[in-house]
Parts: sequence; C-alpha cells; structure tokens
Amino acid sequence: MITEAIALGQIVRCRVLRNPPTEPAALTETTTMLMKVSASPEHARAIVDRVMQSLKFFPLPSEIYEIAEATEVPKVREFIAARSCEECRGTGYAPALWLVTWEHGKRKRELIEKPIADLLRGKLAGPGAQNIYEASDYCGCEYGEHLRRARAAKEAEEEEKAARR
Repeated sequence: MITEAIALGQIVRCRVLRNPPTEPAALTETTTMLMKVSASPEHARAIVDRVMQSLKFFPLPSEIYEIAEATEVPKVREFIAARSCEECRGTGYAPALWLVTWEHGKRKRELIEKPIADLLRGKLAGPGAQNIYEASDYCGCEYGEHLRRARAAKEAEEEEKAARR
C-alpha cells in the first residue's frame, strides 16, 4: 500500500483523460482504490501508465482495480549497503567542492579537492568569473555509483534523441 499523497499525485495525471470527476468524493474513491492496490510508488506509476494507455475516460475505481491486477509490480533494486554509508548516509550524494568558471557566458565546473580549494580561495577572479562552491557529487558507495550510471545513461539517451531530430 502507498500513501495518499503518492496515490493522488498519480491519479491527478489521469485528469488529461475525458470526463475527469468534478466531485471531490469521486476523486477520493479513485485515489483510495489506487492506494489499496499499489504495492509501491513504482507500481502505482505503472498502473496509471497503463490506465492512460488503455482508457479514454477518467478511470472508475473498478477499472483501477482491474488494471492493477494485470500490472506487474516493477522490480526496484534496494541498496541496503548504502544505508550504512558514513559519507552519504544512504542518499547517494556526498558533500563536494566545485571550482566554477564562466567563459563567454557559459558556465564550466570542475570537482576539486579541499587542499586545492584552500589554496585557491582569495586568489580567484570573483563572482561572475570564478568561484568555489560547496555542493554535492555522487558518493563512491554502491548507491552513489548506481545514481551516477543512471544519470549517464539518461544523458546518453537524451543526446541520442537530439541527434535523431
């Protein structure tokens, strides 16, 4: 079962279908059904994806139930080791220092180590040209590396799509 907020967030996506409910009670019933039949947030998204692919009208609770029964629960890999990571505490992101420069209106960034940042502080051109920022980067733990690979794959996919246009 999922939370009401997650279910409502998914059901709201269905408002692009014909005849969305005007009564709050109807929206509540559909949201409640999605809450009951979803095993996870990913499963709720998969159910609503199928609803939007197969229905022309806003779904009734019974239609949500039927589609949920026919929708497999997506497998989500759990990174148990990441929960105990001292660096990121399970988020996959660790604090980092970035040297950011602007050239010809374009921003460039480079990950730098603390000793280098300490040497550069006070010697940079200043805001709008160069600066050091504290931000985050992917952690070196299993989950952080998973996030890094996932982002690289998404960027490659977007570049491929752009090249086809």
